[in-house]
Amino acid sequence: MILNPQLPNVPAYAGMRPDKRIFVPAVDQNAKMIRKLHAGGEVHLMVGGYLDNKFYKYIDEQGSKLFLKVVPENDTYRYIQANEICKFLEVNDVYTNVIIDGYPQHLYDDWMLLAYEYIPGRFAELTIEDMKAIGVLVGKLHVVLRSLPCRDMIAGKTKERNSLIKRRAELIRNGYDSGPQPDRVREMLLQEPEFLEMLRLEKGSQPLHGDLNYGNILLSELNGNAIVLDFEDTLHSWYHPVFEIAFLIERFILPAKTDTETIKELSSALISSYLTQQDNINDLFPIPLDTCLRVLSLRSVLLLSEMEDKGIYVDSNEWDKFFSLFDVVAKYKSLLDEINLIN
Repeated sequence: MILNPQLPNVPAYAGMRPDKRIFVPAVDQNAKMIRKLHAGGEVHLMVGGYLDNKFYKYIDEQGSKLFLKVVPENDTYRYIQANEICKFLEVNDVYTNVIIDGYPQHLYDDWMLLAYEYIPGRFAELTIEDMKAIGVLVGKLHVVLRSLPCRDMIAGKTKERNSLIKRRAELIRNGYDSGPQPDRVREMLLQEPEFLEMLRLEKGSQPLHGDLNYGNILLSELNGNAIVLDFEDTLHSWYHPVFEIAFLIERFILPAKTDTETIKELSSALISSYLTQQDNINDLFPIPLDTCLRVLSLRSVLLLSEMEDKGIYVDSNEWDKFFSLFDVVAKYKSLLDEINLIN
């Protein structure tokens, strides 16, 4: 559970990518209470590498489907705030999913139920077509987010989080041990001594999604459009768009471990399609992509350190993931330098 709104949520799944979305009949306490709340129907649990998050598909007696989330009551406000962003995006023709009217509902004890339209969709494949669809989606998303009514609030919350990150970095630099490999974190800080200044870059910064990982973009099975989900991290994500572009390449393209020409082609499809939605494409890469990725991994490690000290359980795989992501950037530096020139 979240003890500090400036800290990230527990990840929905282990590793870099969830498995294919699979739903199996649910028999747990949540499912029992969902059926009671809805006076019947079928409840299916989403499985495939997911952690303690509880995601369900509900089918009523007429065959209508809902996508359900069971969330802690004291965390519900974040979902409600994020939903206001989704409503704004929806009326501005960005494909997303909003909480259905009448929710959240109390499920039992300290648990709340959120309900969304069930979207039949798939995760992205390593194809030019899918990368183009994602590029168009994120390009339009960034344009619309620039006029988000709550952008000043997001800028303020990001400033607060950056202050927290700065304090944590100073503690560790000065010898404070936190996490499984504190010396490793100190090495990362030495390699990127100006990481905070890059995060604070003012020119061109704006609200971003904040967590465009592989599980937060679906390709609709109905029309092929890309759909973006889960805007909780937007509430404290005021950065330059280059960080989000770098993150997309890291999470969608580099893990495939394909040949360098294919990586360049896929990245080009993503970036070129992104640019079709932009009014101003000057200085798209004010920070090199490899530096962006190291900065993002370092930021994540510092937040994990803060979470552990606040008593929030952090799986060892999360530490390993971000240490590995930081290190692997060196392998791709020359390739990322070439991708920098695409625009």
